[in-house]
Amino acid sequence: MRGRAGFLRVSALVLLVALLTSCATSRGADPPESPPPPVGPASSDEVDLVVEVYRTRFDPERGTMQIAVRNAGATPVTVVSASLDSPALTGPLTRDDETTIPAGATRDLPLLLAGARCPAPTTAAPDARLEVLLTDGSTAVVDEPTIDRLGQWAAWLAAACEAAAVDAVVELTLRRAPERDVLDAGASSVIGLDLIVVGTETADDAVIIESIGGTVLLSVVDGNGLRGSSIPIDARVSPGERTVVPVNLTPARCDPHAIAEDKQGTRFPATVRLDSGAGPAITVIVAADDDVRSGLYDAVRRACGLPG
Repeated sequence: MRGRAGFLRVSALVLLVALLTSCATSRGADPPESPPPPVGPASSDEVDLVVEVYRTRFDPERGTMQIAVRNAGATPVTVVSASLDSPALTGPLTRDDETTIPAGATRDLPLLLAGARCPAPTTAAPDARLEVLLTDGSTAVVDEPTIDRLGQWAAWLAAACEAAAVDAVVELTLRRAPERDVLDAGASSVIGLDLIVVGTETADDAVIIESIGGTVLLSVVDGNGLRGSSIPIDARVSPGERTVVPVNLTPARCDPHAIAEDKQGTRFPATVRLDSGAGPAITVIVAADDDVRSGLYDAVRRACGLPG
């Protein structure tokens, strides 16, 4: 009898546990959580954006302009694509990277510059077109005028058109000239560089290269060994002619981070006059290519006694 009673007690206990487990499962299985409602504008009417254009110190080397978008609305805004357009461009400038801008925040959207229409019919700030994501998953297009924060849009247009005028008649490139290096003379160290000038075959007249200037990293040195902000060249180049202009440089600074953080130190301003001196003087930037840039950095390190 004790064995049967024990069996009944165990059976009753197993049944109770099964019932409790069944109840707990039926009661405790929470329904799946619904996704949180999307956060953002429900329509383009809720989008409140302020758009500016400007350039950081990194942009000239990269050939870019920043679209600074401030979200003045109450909810985050996700920008799916952005573009700038102006009568001064041959076509819109676009970018397609998605960026979310919290309420009250500003995000910079870099955009590659190209296609200036010359002569520029206007220097007014461009119009922005922003495609934004709505809460239902669709997108809306928002058109906004931009603010040329520091006059850099107008400056880029002017520089682009001047560079196009120069490119039409002459090609300017840089070449390292290590045979002229004197890298163990302290403040009198010399770094050799050549400016290669090639007149375009189809040009109507000669071009005068008036001067070349230094940079924040490299000062130019005149024939007397004196450094300055620029040195005269006065090289006249006829159509189809090739001229090599020696340019001597010396380090303008030797702090180690000057090279590590350099953005403008191998972009040299050259002054060019078109039409054999009858036209206006134009300043264009002659940028070192990757090989020349690397060679200049190495020479600066050696002249300054810095580790390679």
